[in-house]
Amino acid sequence: MSPTLTNSPSKAVKQRHPIYYLSEGNSVVQAGNTLFRFDLSVLHSKSLVLQSILPNTQPSLLPKFDDAHPLHLLETSSTDFERLLQVLLPLSSSPLPNLSTPEHYLSLLNIASKYHIPTITSLAAARLHALPSPGLDPVRKIAIWDQYKLDPHLLRPSYVALCQRDQPISLQMSLTLGIKRFTMLAAARESYREKVGCKSCGKRKGLSKKEKVKIAEDVVDELFFKGKPRGLSKSSGDRPALAKIQASSVAVA
Repeated sequence: MSPTLTNSPSKAVKQRHPIYYLSEGNSVVQAGNTLFRFDLSVLHSKSLVLQSILPNTQPSLLPKFDDAHPLHLLETSSTDFERLLQVLLPLSSSPLPNLSTPEHYLSLLNIASKYHIPTITSLAAARLHALPSPGLDPVRKIAIWDQYKLDPHLLRPSYVALCQRDQPISLQMSLTLGIKRFTMLAAARESYREKVGCKSCGKRKGLSKKEKVKIAEDVVDELFFKGKPRGLSKSSGDRPALAKIQASSVAVA
């Protein structure tokens, strides 16, 4: 659903953001009950939604967005918007905490998707994908990737982890995965167990952890990616590619 914007006055008590109410700003934006003041072109140049609503951000052509009549981003939390500005408009003296947790990046992903900001969507996805272990639960990551229609090839590590997981796939997990993906994963888990040996029957082969991971990767590639993986794993060989995505995505201001 596309976000709703208005500049009608609101009766709710509003407060200025302690950091992102900038004296040099040319427009006041309201998210939640918080007012942000900054150069609107910073956001407008990246957001396809704002570009469709406000074709031009020249001061002479803009409506007057001030404290009494802010550009009100309905159904947008002040926390999400603050995190977006941390990336779009970083301040060297800001006391705000760095974005580093799964919830931070999910917040960023949510608002970037809502306002159609592809560079920030890519950045948030790359950062979520690169989270150190344990990172996101594999099933949760798959659900997030489905919700925001992110690159499915980045799910390769999640499929590999689920393929190797000893615990059975629960009913709730199967509902989250969907019948097609659940069926494919069940086939992958069965194939993996045949190749590494059966733990319960005492016939597990003497394979190293690295060898087992390689078997799981091959099984996942064959069933989910037709033997041609294009996604980024967290192996050392993929770090340069991931760094390139992050570097290109972060250069948005």
